[in-house]
Amino acid sequence: MTYALDIELDDPLEAAFDDIVGEMEEALDNISKYRKPGLTHQVDVDFDELLAKHHAIGIVWESAHVKDQRPELTDEQAWQVLQECQRSWERLNDPMLKTIRQVADNLYPKLREARPSTAGQIIADYGNGDERENLVDLLADTLHWCEAFGEPFDEFYGSAKLRFAEEVKTYQKGV
Repeated sequence: MTYALDIELDDPLEAAFDDIVGEMEEALDNISKYRKPGLTHQVDVDFDELLAKHHAIGIVWESAHVKDQRPELTDEQAWQVLQECQRSWERLNDPMLKTIRQVADNLYPKLREARPSTAGQIIADYGNGDERENLVDLLADTLHWCEAFGEPFDEFYGSAKLRFAEEVKTYQKGV
């Protein structure tokens, strides 16, 4: 006997789990009420595998996690801490978001779109650091180049600022 579980992936994960558990409990109640005597059925569900199919993870906190941080608490106090964590959890203010941003930025650093895009590519390819570090290296090497050939870096920089201001003004008029 199978039971279809409809899970709306746009729902918060916690609500989806509540729905799954509720439907499973209802199914078990119905099986208990209407099954033939002696008939049992066991199903092993790998929740990690199920979630992975939907590119999701589930993080479960238990009293042991609380007691790792506060070993002096009783099991009941640890459970109360978890319940309060659940009540005060707000998805938009969750520290999980900071963790996700940090891990994503470490694995896949953001590339800014420089104008023109060739400048962005030059900066990205210039060194082994992130874009900011590469830009500093490029500017330092440009200073060395100007010094070696007797060129006036400050004059070039001033001209570039004037050109930039004109381009911004032209862009703003055209928008």
